[in-house]
Amino acid sequence: MKLAHKAGIKNVRVSNGFMSLQALEKMKKYLDAINIDLKAFSDEFYRNTCGARLQPILENIKRLRYNKIRQEVTTLIIPGKNDSEEELRQIAEFLHSVSPDIPRHLSAFSPTYKMTDISPTSLEILTKAYDIGKQV
Repeated sequence: MKLAHKAGIKNVRVSNGFMSLQALEKMKKYLDAINIDLKAFSDEFYRNTCGARLQPILENIKRLRYNKIRQEVTTLIIPGKNDSEEELRQIAEFLHSVSPDIPRHLSAFSPTYKMTDISPTSLEILTKAYDIGKQV
């Protein structure tokens, strides 16, 4: 990152957002943009599915904004896991509270790897998530 920055090359990362404060401090002056995967708005989902916790991701989204690092947030919508109206609203409201200018991407889930027993995300669910985001 340091060499790219010195050469005028932009540094863009894709991250799960579960980084330490020390890692963020080391890279913030070289990081031009980042896409964070906000997988859900439930600590239970993060613990059981990702082996992580929700709160550090939320704090890092706030820190990135505070440090004026361009960010976008992507949510993979998994039927029956993170697609309830309540959870979709919580995600939209949180992001809006950090900044209404954060671009948000909604991604459709496709069954693969350890989640082959879950159906793909329907257009109806994606539309519902989109509509909720527009209402906030």
